[in-house]
Amino acid sequence: MTGPIDRPIPYDGHDRHDRHDPHDDHDRHDRIDDRETRGAAEMNEQELGPEHPPQSTGSKYGTDAYRPADEYGTVVERPAQLGRLRTLTIVSLVLYLLSSVAAAIIAMDERLIAQSLRQSGMLTEPQIEEAIEGAVVGGLLWAIGTSVLVGLLYAAVIIGLSLARNWGRVLGIVLAILGILVMLFGLVTSLGSLSLLPVPTIASVLLTVVWLAATGWWLAVAFSAPLRRFFASSRASRG
Repeated sequence: MTGPIDRPIPYDGHDRHDRHDPHDDHDRHDRIDDRETRGAAEMNEQELGPEHPPQSTGSKYGTDAYRPADEYGTVVERPAQLGRLRTLTIVSLVLYLLSSVAAAIIAMDERLIAQSLRQSGMLTEPQIEEAIEGAVVGGLLWAIGTSVLVGLLYAAVIIGLSLARNWGRVLGIVLAILGILVMLFGLVTSLGSLSLLPVPTIASVLLTVVWLAATGWWLAVAFSAPLRRFFASSRASRG
C-alpha cells in the first residue's frame, strides 16, 4: 500500500517571509510611540534645565511631604464664632461707653465731690468750694480721655477680628480680663453714691453688670474650640 500523496501548495507569487502580519504593525506603532514619548521628555528636560528640577509630592523616603496645615485641616471658611465674637465686641464697646457716661455724671456731681472732700478733713469750706470746680473739670477730662483710649483699643480688636487675625483675639482677651477687674472695683465704689445720686448710680450698676455678662460671654466664645482650631490652622497655613 502506498501512503497519502502530498499535494503541492500552489505558489501565489509571494515569498513566505513577505507575507503581512497585522501584529507586526501593532508592535511597530508601539515602538514609535515609545520613542516619541522619550523624545518629548528629553526635550522638556532640556528646555527646563537644571533650574527646574522635577517636582515631587513626597519625600525621598517614600512618605508624603509634611504640611503643617494638615495637622489642623485646611482652612476653608471662617467659623460662625468669629462673627459672633466681633458682634459681642461692638456690644461691649457700646455698653462701656454708656457706663462711662453714667460714671462721669456721678464723678462730676458737686454734692458728691463736696461730701468726699469734707470726709477727708484736709480742706476748709472755702477751699472746698474752690476745689469743686477743678474736680468737675478734671473728672470730665478724665472720662473723655479714658473713653477715647479704650475706644481705640476696642477698634483695634474689631479690626483684628474682621481680618481674622489671632492678635485681635489675644488683644481682646487681655482687655477683657483687665476690664473685668476695673469694672468690679468701680462697681463696689459706686455703691457709696447711692444715697445722693440714686438714679445715675443704679443706671451705672446695671450697665456694669450687663457689661460683665457680655464680656464673660465674649471670653467663652474667644476660647471656644472652633475658634482655636481656626486660628491654629491659619497660623499653620501661613507658616
